[in-house]
Amino acid sequence: MKDPCYIFCHGWGFDASFWNNLKPFFPDQNCFFLDQGYFSTPYLDLPDFKDHPIIGVGHSLGLAKLLELPIKFTALVGIQSFINFIGYSEKLAHRRSLELQAMIQFFKKNPEKTLLSFYEKCGASCDLEKFKMSNFERLLNDLESLKLDYSLPTCPILILGAKNDVIVSPELLLDNFEGKKNVTLIFHEQGFHNLGNLEPEFVYCSTKNFS
Repeated sequence: MKDPCYIFCHGWGFDASFWNNLKPFFPDQNCFFLDQGYFSTPYLDLPDFKDHPIIGVGHSLGLAKLLELPIKFTALVGIQSFINFIGYSEKLAHRRSLELQAMIQFFKKNPEKTLLSFYEKCGASCDLEKFKMSNFERLLNDLESLKLDYSLPTCPILILGAKNDVIVSPELLLDNFEGKKNVTLIFHEQGFHNLGNLEPEFVYCSTKNFS
């Protein structure tokens, strides 16, 4: 069997540099890093995979972005990802829809401050120089897309969460994925909404053991 190809896609408010701490763990793998163009020109081109198994690895909204691609994935890994950011249960959905709408309104008034607040909640540092190149329209459009509901394919899917994540909480992950036969759900003790950067060894080992 041919070696797998990995397609990585970052989440909202980040760029392809999100994977910099994880890249060294995949030195001899065929890896492709998409960029949604929030702070630069989008990079969404993919090669002909020529019958290689294709593993998609998405952080947060990045999983939904992968699901939109015309690709039949062999397996998917969602790092603090979701298929319904609001949640399915009525109580959860009510609370999170209000929080999301407030964030959207705040972003429209002050996008820079909204991003700074978001990074702080993620446990991530930010490069203020990026703000000079920000595509606020693209950021806002994708923030609005968090209201959408996505369907899962039937391939094996691994979902990684962090117990101290306040953006995509364990409660939301259980709401979205618990009981789905093709989904394996693993929680890490820490990592905030930034597992790929703060806990790259955990992400790598979990991904390799799964794929």
